[in-house]
Amino acid sequence: MKHALGTLSFRQLVGGLLVGGAITCGASAQTPGATPNDTPTMIGGVEAVCTGVGRSDEDKLHWKTYPLKVVVSGKGGQFLAGEQLAVSTGGREVVSVNCDGPWVLLKLTPGEYSVRATVDGKSVEARARVPKSGQGRVDLRFPNLGGSVSPEH
Repeated sequence: MKHALGTLSFRQLVGGLLVGGAITCGASAQTPGATPNDTPTMIGGVEAVCTGVGRSDEDKLHWKTYPLKVVVSGKGGQFLAGEQLAVSTGGREVVSVNCDGPWVLLKLTPGEYSVRATVDGKSVEARARVPKSGQGRVDLRFPNLGGSVSPEH
């Protein structure tokens, strides 16, 4: 069952924002203060969305309006979730997001960014470019995480 942001108590919302300014996104079995997938949320002046659960998300034109799409995957390209994502520029962290979806969409200003994802204590980092128009994309692959890939028969 999904929870809307409006169902959080003021105390839960403020408490969650005060702890490092991070947000947690999830689809079910939410912990107090969590925000469901597909819910745009402001974090330190940056709008962020955790998404990518289900094929229908690929068809949502609205998600294409976000200047940066981060995709987190494991060996064989399987989507991973449960990542802690940190984005920085010029040595300054811009936004930090905890997400239960394999995609993180961010409304960032054009420029160069460093994007780091941590899953199960392992981290991967890459450079990302946010274009003046369109959508930039960065793929963060964890080669030692995810299920095994079965050969086709």
